[in-house]
Amino acid sequence: MTKRLFIAIGLSESLADKLADYQRNLALEQFRREKINWTKKENLHLTVHFLAEVEIKKIEQLISLLGAVAKTIPVFDLVFKEIIFAPPRRQPRMIWATFHGHDQYQKLATEIYRATKDILFEIQEPKFLPHLTLARFRFLSRSIDVGRFIFSPLTFDCVPVASFCLFASELTATGPIYTNLARFDLSG
Repeated sequence: MTKRLFIAIGLSESLADKLADYQRNLALEQFRREKINWTKKENLHLTVHFLAEVEIKKIEQLISLLGAVAKTIPVFDLVFKEIIFAPPRRQPRMIWATFHGHDQYQKLATEIYRATKDILFEIQEPKFLPHLTLARFRFLSRSIDVGRFIFSPLTFDCVPVASFCLFASELTATGPIYTNLARFDLSG
C-alpha cells in the first residue's frame, strides 16, 4: 500500500486570505472567459519536494529523517518575486507566484533530498524555484498572449518560513484533498 506524499511550506491564514483575494481578482478581471481551476485557499502551499507514491511502511522513517533535517535549518523569509505562467520555458499549464531563491531554502531542499534519497528512490534532485501554484488549466484562449501578458500586482513582500510539513494528497473528482501528516519546526 502507498500514499501520495509531498513536502511543503504552509502559509499563514492572513497570507492565504490575501492570495485567495488575488485569485478572485484575477478570475474576475483578467481571466473571466477562461476555464481555470483556481487552487483552493486551504490547499495553497509552497512545494519543496513532490514525493509521489510512498510505501506506507516507510512513512515513520521518513518522518524521523525530516525531523532531523528541520533541526539543521534556521527560520528564514522567502521574498516574493513575480506572478508567471508555468512551468517556465514550456507550454503553460499553471499560474505561479514565484519567490527569489534563498540560501536556506536551497539548503532545506537539498538536505531533504540527501536525507531521503536512500528510502525514496523516486525523489528528484531539488529545483530551486520556490513557488506556489495559484491555478491550473489545460489551455488558454488565443485572446491571452502568454509572452506579453502582464499580471496585476500582488501586495505582499515575503513568506516567513518557520516550519515545513509532510502532506498526503488524495486526488478526487472535485480536486485534491491534502492531509497534514507531520509538521517540522525549523531550528529557530
